[in-house]
Amino acid sequence: MDIGGADPTIVAEQYARAYREQYSDDDIRRSLIDQGLPADAVEEGLRRAGPRPLALSGTRADKAPATSTGGFLRGMLRGIVVLSVIAVVAFGMLFAVFRSRRSRSGLPPELANYKPESLADPVHLPEFLPEGLIDGDAGEDYVRFISEGLSALRSRPLTSSKDSFAFTSGLVGASLAQDRSAQDALAAGLRKKHMTLMGTRFFVDSQKDRVLYSEAAIGFFVAADQFLLRQAEAARAAGDFEKAGQWRRAQALLGWQMLQDWDFATQFIGSTVVIGGVEGQLADRKRLPADAKIHDLDMSRAMLEMAAYLPDKNVTSRISSDAQDPGSIPGLAARLSDPRMRRPYADWTFTSVAMHWSPSEAAAAEPSPARVSFFDEFSRNPDPRTARIASSAARLMRDVQASLQTAPPAQREVLRQNIERGIFQFRQN
Repeated sequence: MDIGGADPTIVAEQYARAYREQYSDDDIRRSLIDQGLPADAVEEGLRRAGPRPLALSGTRADKAPATSTGGFLRGMLRGIVVLSVIAVVAFGMLFAVFRSRRSRSGLPPELANYKPESLADPVHLPEFLPEGLIDGDAGEDYVRFISEGLSALRSRPLTSSKDSFAFTSGLVGASLAQDRSAQDALAAGLRKKHMTLMGTRFFVDSQKDRVLYSEAAIGFFVAADQFLLRQAEAARAAGDFEKAGQWRRAQALLGWQMLQDWDFATQFIGSTVVIGGVEGQLADRKRLPADAKIHDLDMSRAMLEMAAYLPDKNVTSRISSDAQDPGSIPGLAARLSDPRMRRPYADWTFTSVAMHWSPSEAAAAEPSPARVSFFDEFSRNPDPRTARIASSAARLMRDVQASLQTAPPAQREVLRQNIERGIFQFRQN
């Protein structure tokens, strides 16, 4: 398993949480070790995943599915190294159910012929979301948590992204466990259909801010996901499968809200949250006699829709490549002229252009005219959100320039490569 530099213990923990309702710990342990994870990391990951949920109808005897897409996510997320901690397993979790089902019995014709339109809003996923949602923006409820995380991170010594992520996740988790007002704020957000954060309530103006925002946002969303999961498990342990299913609906909604945001890290981690909510909800529904019509095909269609809603890996790869070549930068503008393309690609494009410089630009410590004019153009875009994110990314570009200017010319190429990989110089490791 190529885990893209992520902590193998965290990968094992997330994998175990995803598949414990389907496979025994022995199967999960064997599968992860077979894929190359260290045995001690696997054991620690299983321990961190906590106690097993109540048995459903017995775990499966076949081998737990492999997660084999870490290399792709590592390449996509190389600009922000912290993101590999969680997002590295998202795609593997998304498609594992399809791979394992195909290997046993082949895809049913209804699923094999179902091809959702790329980037279109899901049609079947709403079946797994709460009913009666209002047409509001959950970002106004969640901004409190992320702002508090950012403030706490700025007031403490910077160590590693892994430690900062654990710190913010623990901070939010403790707040949700003990503070009724925090629980009310989360509940208010989980009554709304939409969410916007990046480019509406948060802006990234420097390399440091890019990392701190990611750590604070990931910390909140993971803590919120775990809070909802614990409520569902408590309801299930009490035998209230209807209530457990309601908590799982809320979990799926949280993931769907994340998928809507423009921040590329939030989108990919959101896919993991949706999977947990939908799969757990399906298992709980099967315990209720009235839900005999619910079956795996419903979930599979919803997951295929979610996959189509995510950015295309080939497009993001081209964006990263074009961003490094000043001659190719003007061509990036055409894609973002399409409003549908902005949600999946605007933040990724602007961040890539801001940070992925060519060797000649780095040597001169000066962005090319094409790079500068790209941001000048989009900073005046008629769409306010696009213009704000572009202006923010322009300041991020100047922060990269300042970093390069402080380095001796002979060291600038190494620094350029480090910036592109997300090895930021302000860290005190």
